[in-house]
Amino acid sequence: MKKKIRLAWIGSGFVGQVAHLSSFASIPDVEIVALSELREDLGKKNCRRFGIKKFYKDYKKMLANEKVDGVVCIVRRYQTYEIAKEVLSKKINLFTEKPMAPTLNQASQLVNLAKKNKLIYTVGNMRRHDSGILRAKELFNKYIKSGALGKFIHYKHYVLAGGDYCNIDGYIPSKEKISKKRNFPDSPDWLPNQYEKKYEKFLNYFIHNFNLLRFYFGKINQIEFASFNDDYGNFHFNHGKFRGSFDFCYLKNKYWKEKLEIIFSEGVIEVELPPAFLKNISATVKVLSNKKNIHAEEIPSFNWSFKNQAIAYVDSLRNKSKGLSSGQDAVNDIKIINDIWKKKFYSL
Repeated sequence: MKKKIRLAWIGSGFVGQVAHLSSFASIPDVEIVALSELREDLGKKNCRRFGIKKFYKDYKKMLANEKVDGVVCIVRRYQTYEIAKEVLSKKINLFTEKPMAPTLNQASQLVNLAKKNKLIYTVGNMRRHDSGILRAKELFNKYIKSGALGKFIHYKHYVLAGGDYCNIDGYIPSKEKISKKRNFPDSPDWLPNQYEKKYEKFLNYFIHNFNLLRFYFGKINQIEFASFNDDYGNFHFNHGKFRGSFDFCYLKNKYWKEKLEIIFSEGVIEVELPPAFLKNISATVKVLSNKKNIHAEEIPSFNWSFKNQAIAYVDSLRNKSKGLSSGQDAVNDIKIINDIWKKKFYSL
């Protein structure tokens, strides 16, 4: 029998409950030994619900008192950097939600701290654990190697961003108030103050997409074009040997659609991504070509990227490996967004 991986938990709001606590708590060889939450009533209710024996209002006391293999931190975006820095300073392995920090300077500090202390530092880019996305990546690599779809030319990725919560239930709401005081900057120091909230929204919505593009296509060498406003945006990226584009549109309804087209000279791989909180549905993969025996459609097995991600983090702690979404890798997403917004105000 495997030795249980012991975790300490920080934060138990909506996303913490429906996406993360429910996923980690269902893994047989995981024990969540303690939970910290500023909203005391909410925290204690979640302890009872998920069988967590110890509750702390102060996460620093929890870190001092509990001996664990790792920490999972799912808090509000303006709290993540401060808490992550404290956890990594205590030489404890860490999993946080994206974005890892609002600024490139803060993200780099966290990466350097994890490296210095030889820690496993994971950032929650759950798309990398979607079975459909992984299957499409296999097919992409296969056709690049075989040449069966001809030359790889270009990719197109877009998001129609309405709402992706999908009327999800099964969480404990709370009306308890917590401080919204910011102890650290929420945006780069060069960004005009009136754009801070828009930057934060962009960072939260689309960091997954830039992470996904790097996962498939590697480093973005140059942002050739960037145009965006309060409604939509269009970006062109140069990867060296090929180019790609990303488009988004903010919607005012609850509709969400996300698609990636990988274009070869003799066919296309289409990947349609489900809304993030639609449970047990993975991305659908199509290969479109008029070449014999190539046209296909695949709907991978029913599983959820958040649960797959939780299992992967536990495995990384057990095997002392970085996994698919390390902080060292995720800092590149912050850099891309940093460069995109700089391009809006300054010439790069």
